[in-house]
Amino acid sequence: MFAIELIQGIKIKQLFFTLFVAAITSLFFYLADYYLPPTPLLIISLFFLVAGMNICVDMLKRFGIATIFMFFVAMFTFNLAELGLFNWNKVITYVIAIIIFEVIHLIFKIELSSLHLDIIIGTTISFTSMFLVSAMLLSQTVLLVFSSELINLLILTFSTSIVSSTIFALIWGKLSTTKKIIKFEAYLASFGR
Repeated sequence: MFAIELIQGIKIKQLFFTLFVAAITSLFFYLADYYLPPTPLLIISLFFLVAGMNICVDMLKRFGIATIFMFFVAMFTFNLAELGLFNWNKVITYVIAIIIFEVIHLIFKIELSSLHLDIIIGTTISFTSMFLVSAMLLSQTVLLVFSSELINLLILTFSTSIVSSTIFALIWGKLSTTKKIIKFEAYLASFGR
């Protein structure tokens, strides 16, 4: 089912909210990069990236907001290689991967007992594809060889993404009905700036 209600204009206060969440997510990336070795850093970074993106998508309910969030995060962490990517390769990879999420989220509107399966599936597929896109940008021969290291990385990313998305969806299912969240969502969606 096509989610036409997601195609709306994005207000300035929604952009500022997205910028704020992206800045907090990026701050966690810098802290994790300072304290953690590579594999836990990858897992924690994916968790924070999934959580930040899902907060923006669930709060704002707008097509394109995930792309804006990922662009902000990529720019804030431009020289940080928390997922093995940095500089413009990171920006391009994040944007291409998140466009996959946007398309899945727009086309498939699947909800099971207040659990947004479209967001879980879209997040998992797009974040797993992130490393395929980065491998394509770095060297096409990496994709042709499809080494066991790349397969392990894809499995780790898939597992982390699906677990993170599901945990966040379950938490959001409880939080989304609280009075403060409903008021804040109404404020972000209200007319005006």
